[in-house]
Amino acid sequence: MLKTARAAIVTALATAAVFVGIQLAQSAPAHAATNIPTAPCSVSGVTDADNALAQELSPKLKAKLSGHIDGYQVSCARSVVEQVKHRGLDQRAATIALATTIVEGNIHNYNLAVDYDSLGLYQQRPSAGWGTASQITDPAHSTDAFLDGMIKAYPHDGWKNAPVGDVAQKVQISAFPGRYQVQADDAATISAALWG
Repeated sequence: MLKTARAAIVTALATAAVFVGIQLAQSAPAHAATNIPTAPCSVSGVTDADNALAQELSPKLKAKLSGHIDGYQVSCARSVVEQVKHRGLDQRAATIALATTIVEGNIHNYNLAVDYDSLGLYQQRPSAGWGTASQITDPAHSTDAFLDGMIKAYPHDGWKNAPVGDVAQKVQISAFPGRYQVQADDAATISAALWG
């Protein structure tokens, strides 16, 4: 009897430890690891214009990127905005996509998985059907995949009127749905700066 009770306690503790470990892994944003390699977001790399815009935007941002957006992040944001324009969607779609990239990877195109097999700007997973690793780290492909999910989740342009955070969550299906809306204003600021 004592042996059975001990085994049950050990099993319960092990299960709890695994659960807590999973929760911590899911709660840690990809950018928390500082030495994760990134892929370029643009064939031209980070330009002087990207660096200049980063300096201009940095003091205007109020949430996660407040005071510290850099030229690389601007080059990635520019790739997202260009793909949204290429699709013929409006600036709100760019804002939604950028809010998502801020939350998921701090606007970094990670080419090494931090959480399961999540990669790229949106932390999409090959095992979840988002594409191959090389497709997911291509900003055009990953943005298209995100936008396709958005349009499917909100037919008849419903995404245009829904809160940014709700749209992002419906596509990403995050364990932490409240994180997206917090970044909406900064995403709008960045998309407005890049749109024109």
